[in-house]
Amino acid sequence: MMGSSSLFINLDSLLELSNKLNSSRSIEFILNSVVLSLMGKLGFLRGGAFIISNDFTKIEEIVVKGQIDKNVILEHIEELSRLPIFEEKFHIKFSSNILLVTLKLTDNRFVLLCFVSRLKKADYLPDEQHYLSLVLNMTANALDITINYENLYKTNIELQRRNQLLTTIFEINRDFSLYLSKDQISSHFKYRIFGQLLVTRFALYYEENGKIEEILNNLSGEISTEFIDFCLSLDNLLIVEIDRKKIPERFHSFLSMNEIQIILPLIYHNQTRGVLILGKKYINETFTKEDINFIQALGNTFTIAIENCRLVNEEIRKKQIEKELQLALEIQQNLLPQKIPTFERVELWGFTTPAKIVGGDYFDIIQSDRQFLYLAMADVAGKGIPASLLMANVQSALRLLVSLDLSLQQIVNYINSIIYHNTTPEKFITFFLGKLNLETLCLEYINAGHNPPILFQKQQKKIKNLTIGGLFLGFIDSPLDYQVGCEILGKDDFLLIYTDGVTECKNSLEEEFGVGRLVEFILNNSHKTAKSFCENLFNQIVSYCETKELGDDVSLLALKIK
Repeated sequence: MMGSSSLFINLDSLLELSNKLNSSRSIEFILNSVVLSLMGKLGFLRGGAFIISNDFTKIEEIVVKGQIDKNVILEHIEELSRLPIFEEKFHIKFSSNILLVTLKLTDNRFVLLCFVSRLKKADYLPDEQHYLSLVLNMTANALDITINYENLYKTNIELQRRNQLLTTIFEINRDFSLYLSKDQISSHFKYRIFGQLLVTRFALYYEENGKIEEILNNLSGEISTEFIDFCLSLDNLLIVEIDRKKIPERFHSFLSMNEIQIILPLIYHNQTRGVLILGKKYINETFTKEDINFIQALGNTFTIAIENCRLVNEEIRKKQIEKELQLALEIQQNLLPQKIPTFERVELWGFTTPAKIVGGDYFDIIQSDRQFLYLAMADVAGKGIPASLLMANVQSALRLLVSLDLSLQQIVNYINSIIYHNTTPEKFITFFLGKLNLETLCLEYINAGHNPPILFQKQQKKIKNLTIGGLFLGFIDSPLDYQVGCEILGKDDFLLIYTDGVTECKNSLEEEFGVGRLVEFILNNSHKTAKSFCENLFNQIVSYCETKELGDDVSLLALKIK
């Protein structure tokens, strides 16, 4: 009966101990329960549990009941370090007065159970050894479960932190995408630094219009340009505590005064565009790995937000400029002849095509009365809006002067004076002005430095260049002695007035269209109507240049005698 009762009590105590060990997720509680249980069952007065690192260099005291000689522990660890890796869950060393048990954990650390001062000096009975083996198996299993649980818990916490980080970064990206101004983005960025990182001392510098400018600054003392240049020279995030040797010593006092911890260069498309400088946390905690990841993500998000903001604003400005240029084109087109006049003996056609949205070429057809017809063409130096504005001045001046019934020399000199006083010295205009008598077909003209118009006299089969005149306009204010040329036009004669965009356009071999090809085209196509001639010539130019984008403004004005 006694043996049966003793066996029952042992089983009952083992079940109770097993429940204790498996219900806990605390290594300290498990080891404390095991130490007490084995001390009681095996009759030891003192016992303890220690955790030893996998390289046997660190010892952590977990549970100690009574005083244990440390030399016993150290000697045993020394022995363990020389043993081959044991493959069982535990290793037992018996002696008359000492029991040493080593358990290997799943994370490769070791648990050392040490018991001393046994009440009875006799050898361990088979039942005692069996009990010890059962308890150690239960302990090893409970410790493995606890360590796995802790690892899972830590992994879960890590995942939660990462999810929180990702959620926060997503929210920041979403918020930044709503802002279209640098001030709004910077203000939100400041809030995130303080609210998320608990950092009150920081500075932010970023490129604006090609220069690095201060965006935010909560640091003490003046930040030298030299220090900012050093920060901009960095390729990666710098942690001051770790990388202090990389920082020139002359900056150390400034770093210490502001307790600067982090320097992060802000990089966009492999170019450093700014820098974020962070002091310590308000609560004096060190930056964790998650904090560092967040700082880098926040810096990248800010950089992208600023660049997106810049791109959006540039696109808005571009659209506004395009809208204004389109309006300028409409105005310029309205300045050109809206309707080509028709006459009994004279056929006319002309047009201009700017290289940009608006251009500096100008042609005009003005009938002062029934007898006289003025033909004008001008080429302003340059392209785009400045040239178009100058062209508008020429057009308005010419129409006014023609109405005053002045001579060609007076008209050209007046326009020259206007150009001289309304432009800088590098701006000038080549100008051709002809006056055709519709009854006699006598053409008087002045060529002020313009490409000579080409006259094909059909009956004589002769080509003439209309070169008589003088200097281009805008060069000098003094009245110039412009010479007047005169030609009597006959039946089927053909006159082409053009700008240098026609003859100077180039093909892929950098060869100009040239005057020779233009003369040849006139000889082969002068029989066509003036309109058809101009359209075919323009198509020939585009084909020759092998592109739809012209290098210069092109203007054509064709006159044919019926």
